[in-house]
Amino acid sequence: MKVSTAPIFITGTQRSGTTLLCRMLSVHPNIYIRNEIPGVRSVFAAGKSKNQIMAGMDHAMVAFFGMNLFDFLAEKNKSRWGLKDPELTQCLDHLVRAFPESKIIIIIRDGRAVANSYMKNMWGLGVNVYYGALRWQREVDTQVRFAASHEDCCRVVRFEDLIADHRKELQRICAFIGEPYAEVLDTYYEHDTEITKRRQSKNVFKKPDYRLTLKWQQDLSRYQINIFESVAASTLQQHGYALLGRQRKIPPLLRFWFYLQQTVVGEVQIQYQWRIKGYMRKLKNRRNEKPPNRWLGA
Repeated sequence: MKVSTAPIFITGTQRSGTTLLCRMLSVHPNIYIRNEIPGVRSVFAAGKSKNQIMAGMDHAMVAFFGMNLFDFLAEKNKSRWGLKDPELTQCLDHLVRAFPESKIIIIIRDGRAVANSYMKNMWGLGVNVYYGALRWQREVDTQVRFAASHEDCCRVVRFEDLIADHRKELQRICAFIGEPYAEVLDTYYEHDTEITKRRQSKNVFKKPDYRLTLKWQQDLSRYQINIFESVAASTLQQHGYALLGRQRKIPPLLRFWFYLQQTVVGEVQIQYQWRIKGYMRKLKNRRNEKPPNRWLGA
């Protein structure tokens, strides 16, 4: 099967639904979307050629699947490849220069839900709503500016719209990327992909439930909602999200307190996550080790 020369890239802020969209599209009979690669910023760094980037992709594929990208596509009978990674937000200009024929999908989610997820998952991304708001607003503004200047190859999708009517949104996405809509996408959650099920992404393996998009309203306090909207009200409204709180000027002392929280607690969370990942990696390696052959005196 001939492989398309127009890859598909999915990005958005962390916890915005990038994994969900990756899983949905990977069910399509023609499409394989790789769910993140290590060191994506270095792979797509400024000045890297298309061949160098593809070599980086192959390195990640061999490390995970034992074969390069095109061999993997041939084995799975797929004709279109892509990559999903939130960190691609920092590489968009370099990406489109290396792959001018690519299609880029940016997914945006209500920033209050994103900040709530940052705090609950404890990855050091935003340990309080103030820094969650700053991060979300900065990244979304970067994504939207890029999309506005690359309308021919870039499409913005709202997470909430995808959950509310995934068939309708996926039909639009398929039309944008130039693929026929596949009926199997209607029940994507019933089909396996190469995406590993994890605690923080368990909902991408379930049927869409719009109630989950509103959960932040119960999780966040009125004070936290006020703080978030005081930082990012204009960006929320720009993307159709209604304001629920009261905006106010955040005094310097409070901003400094948020900074201390982010600096100290954020670093602790990052180190903790790295240790957990290291432990899980060692455990996986031990499980994959072959037991000694006692008959040979090993």
